[in-house]
Amino acid sequence: MNNSNNINSLFTDLKSFCQSKEIISNIYYIRNNYLLKYETNADLYWLVSDLILYMKKCKLSIYNLCNKKYNNSFKKKKIPIHFLFNKFWSLLLPEQRENFIQIRKI
Repeated sequence: MNNSNNINSLFTDLKSFCQSKEIISNIYYIRNNYLLKYETNADLYWLVSDLILYMKKCKLSIYNLCNKKYNNSFKKKKIPIHFLFNKFWSLLLPEQRENFIQIRKI
C-alpha cells in the first residue's frame, strides 16, 4: 500500500511539473517576448532569476543548496538556461509551483 502511495505521489508531482512548467513558461514568454530580439532566451533568464528570488524569499531549504551549486554558473551563463529552469522547477513542490504561478500572474 505504501509503495502505491509513493507511486501516486510521484505521478502527481510529475503531472504538476509538466502542466505548471507550460503555464509559467507561457506567462514569461508573453510578458518578455519583446526582449527576445535582443537576447536569446531572455524570458527564461527572467524566469530563473525570479525563481531564485522566490526560493530565497520563501526561505526554502533547497535554496541554499541551489544557490551554492548553480548561482555562479547562472550568472556566468555556463550551464544552459533550460537545464537550470528544469532543475529549479523540479525542486519545488506542486503547491509551491502553483503559488509561484499565482504570484507571477499579477
